[in-house]
Amino acid sequence: MTGMSSSQSEPNYRWVIVAVSSVMLAIAAGVMVSGISVFFEPLKEEFGWQRGAVSLINLAGLMGLALGGVIMGRVADRIQIRWVCLFGAVVFGLCILAAAWAEALWQFYLLFFVAGFLGASSLMVSLIANVGNWFKPTFPR
Repeated sequence: MTGMSSSQSEPNYRWVIVAVSSVMLAIAAGVMVSGISVFFEPLKEEFGWQRGAVSLINLAGLMGLALGGVIMGRVADRIQIRWVCLFGAVVFGLCILAAAWAEALWQFYLLFFVAGFLGASSLMVSLIANVGNWFKPTFPR
């Protein structure tokens, strides 16, 4: 009965799953929800774009996250969660790295939309479902 608590039949390492999932979700949500706001002024100064146009980068990412959540949720039902999360983490990381070389506003819109659609949504949908699967419901029947 190694790895199992004595009072329950649930593994003790489920809390490790919760901790790792929380860190991954915090990074993805942090970048998608408010990460671009740090770069409003530098982007405005570097490229001369209006503040409203720069803030639409955030909207593109959140729209991608919303739309991707529906699709990636269906994918996560059919494929192992580890592969969906790996795919999401790789796509998310590549999009953020590619943003370092973006020179046009549409490139930022596209990169953040893809980062939300395929990256962050893959992580959020899959990790939240995965954490829920490690715990038994405690509500009365």
